[in-house]
Amino acid sequence: MLQSSNLTFQYKKTDRLFRFPNIDLKTQENLLILGKSGIGKTTLLHLLAGILKPSSGIVAVNNVDITRLRDNSLDRFRGQNIGLVFQQNHAIQTLNVLENLKARLFFSYQKVNLQKIEALLAELDLLDCKTSKIQTLSEGQLQRLGIALSVIHEPELILADEPTSSLDDANCKIVLDLLVKQAAKTKANLVVITHDHRIRPYFQNTIVL
Repeated sequence: MLQSSNLTFQYKKTDRLFRFPNIDLKTQENLLILGKSGIGKTTLLHLLAGILKPSSGIVAVNNVDITRLRDNSLDRFRGQNIGLVFQQNHAIQTLNVLENLKARLFFSYQKVNLQKIEALLAELDLLDCKTSKIQTLSEGQLQRLGIALSVIHEPELILADEPTSSLDDANCKIVLDLLVKQAAKTKANLVVITHDHRIRPYFQNTIVL
């Protein structure tokens, strides 16, 4: 469950004050947040993830107000309960695909379950490259690995930042199908922040910034 209320953020006192609409998602409800560049989409995602602290307001994930958590507690909570899909590849370059997923579970304070990892890799058509280094993967494989890293620990909340903006229609559908399917499988809230209007049909709940 995800709720936010009266969220505002300002990078510097002289900068624009961003004000964001309230969010109230029940279990397994998904949300699309649309907006043009510079409107504050990524800022909102970072607030929902606890990467940024709001100037005012609250963000609650599974009834925990993450704006009140101290750094160590916030890092632990985020690692266990939030999955992030970034625009850019954030996999550890010195590790292979399997090792990256093992590391993600380790940093989520979960036991490494090889059967669970391989089942997810098979579902995302990545099993054949589980021992491949990150720099050898194709763009499509990197995108699917990003999804795997965001869901392997079965988070309460999956946040995706512009996951389809650089994709053609066919790959756009593939990525959205994977995200929606994985969110449903783990009963997570999926929040996608983008300017890509092609993905509106995937969501019942939409906010336009």
